[in-house]
Amino acid sequence: MNNTIDFKTIWHSAGIPGVVLAAVSTAYLLINFQLTQHPFTGSTVLVFCLDLAKIVACIWLMYRFLAKFKEDYEEATVFDVKRLGKWIALLSALIFAALSMALNMMHPELVEEAFDTLLQTAGDNLDRNSLDAMEKMQNYYPQIVFASQFIYCSLFGWILSAILARKVAPVNPFAEGWKEKKNNEEE
Repeated sequence: MNNTIDFKTIWHSAGIPGVVLAAVSTAYLLINFQLTQHPFTGSTVLVFCLDLAKIVACIWLMYRFLAKFKEDYEEATVFDVKRLGKWIALLSALIFAALSMALNMMHPELVEEAFDTLLQTAGDNLDRNSLDAMEKMQNYYPQIVFASQFIYCSLFGWILSAILARKVAPVNPFAEGWKEKKNNEEE
């Protein structure tokens, strides 16, 4: 007997947590953007502390969302909790990547400035083909940011949900019928 929770329930439960995680990451992005636009003494240390705080906040929020889901649906298995975490990660990654791309598209001068700095530091070591490739990459930088942020955030969230799911919905291998239940979940 397969007691997994249906997709609609998991998708419904992933909506608000995905938006909240994306909001936390976007708030970090905007604060970091402001700090790099108006640097002051100690802004590097503040950016590092914000990086650390963002990672800790995302981990804690993901844990809380998964634990709340397990409280609401006591029949949820580790597989269901993992699926929820994957959908939360996918949704928040999509929103955050789109907002990152939008920020880069709204401020093309930042992209130009970053590439100018890169060319100044490595300019003598690059041949003409490399310079042409850099120029093409600069034109597609917002799309590259979207793809890289989406992949990174999705993978981070998926791995995090796999780790936290075992903590939220522990599996007792000595329980009766555990092996059959595990086989049903893998199907």
